[in-house]
Amino acid sequence: MIKLNNILKEIEIGIPLSKQEIVDWFIKNQIDILQVLTESPTFKDFLAYFGARDLDDWLEAEENFGSPQYAEEIVNHIDAYYDRFKPNEIKMKAFGETFTDDSGKAPIIKSSIPYKNIEIIRKSKVEYYLYCNNF
Repeated sequence: MIKLNNILKEIEIGIPLSKQEIVDWFIKNQIDILQVLTESPTFKDFLAYFGARDLDDWLEAEENFGSPQYAEEIVNHIDAYYDRFKPNEIKMKAFGETFTDDSGKAPIIKSSIPYKNIEIIRKSKVEYYLYCNNF
């Protein structure tokens, strides 16, 4: 009976997203939010980055999400991110012509963690993302 209850709960809430599915969705739909997530070890830090008090405050400030269904999808993926990833398990940093520091150089990812996979993702002709992960 316990196994049947677990199966019914899984069907009811849906199969959890894998780490790769979460990353792929953010890269395709909200790559900028993924960068903030990787720099924010906790959900509280994520909200603080945007100066929001809570999730509703953040959603209200972010008008570019369009439909309520899309906003809900973003929230679900943010929840999934914090459920599945440990801090610094992945890193993402924007660089390119529009993402330079005061000296005109691209930002550097500094980490004591060696990453297994490193990828450069092109967003536009002058914008790129350096993406690193350990899964």
